[in-house]
This record gives sequence, structure tokens and C-alpha cells, in this order.
Amino acid sequence: MNQELYKKNPVLFFDGVCVLCNGFVDILLKLDVHHRLMFSSLQSESAKKFTPNSMSESMSTVVLWTEDKIYTESDAILQAFTIMGGGWSIMAIFKWIPKAVRDGIYRTIAKRRYRVFGKKNSCRLPSAEEKSWFLD
Repeated sequence: MNQELYKKNPVLFFDGVCVLCNGFVDILLKLDVHHRLMFSSLQSESAKKFTPNSMSESMSTVVLWTEDKIYTESDAILQAFTIMGGGWSIMAIFKWIPKAVRDGIYRTIAKRRYRVFGKKNSCRLPSAEEKSWFLD
């Protein structure tokens, strides 16, 4: 685990076998030109250390860990785009939609994500270029 980076950067924990979740990570990796985020699967040892057990065991939500707060569901996604800065900060406008509505949509997609998008047999292994963005 890259101890120094996780102290400076928020960490996005995601379901490592979920094709949709990995697609979201791919998007963020392309957008994160300033290396503001770190990534790790919910199946990892890092997830056990930084997230409540219920989150790393259920795999039902993306979790964004910062030193100050843990974001889940739609808040995690919107906060990740906010961290990207620049034009991506405009995504914060969706925070005006009530959290119950946003999270309801999130949960509906999360329940169907394997059936609609698919599931990998094992967790994502970062490429050589991506390795510096991943904790473990």
C-alpha cells in the first residue's frame, strides 16, 4: 500500500468484479490528470482498514474515503467528480436533487448492475500505467 499517497488523496473503493464499477474507475483515471484520487477494490485489505465492515462486505456501494468523511452511493460519485475539479465540478449541481431520490436511483442501478453490465471472475488488476493510482 502506498502509505504517503492515501494520506494526501481521497480513496475510491469500488466493487472490483463489477463491470460498471470498473468502467466508472476507467473514466476517473482518464479525468484525473492531477492524480487527486487513489483507488482500491472493496475486496481489498485496504477496504477492510478504511471502510466500515458493512460496506466492504456488501459491495453494494461505491465508497469515497477522505480524512474527514466517508461518502457513499450518489454522494461518493458526485464528490469524486468534484475532486476532479475544473468543468467536472459542475456535477455538484446534482446535489440539489434530494439525496433520497439520488440514492434511490443509485440503489436501483446497483441491484441490477451484474445482470445488465456483467461481472468479472476476479478483481481488477491495474495496468503498469495505473499502478500508482491503486493502493493494493
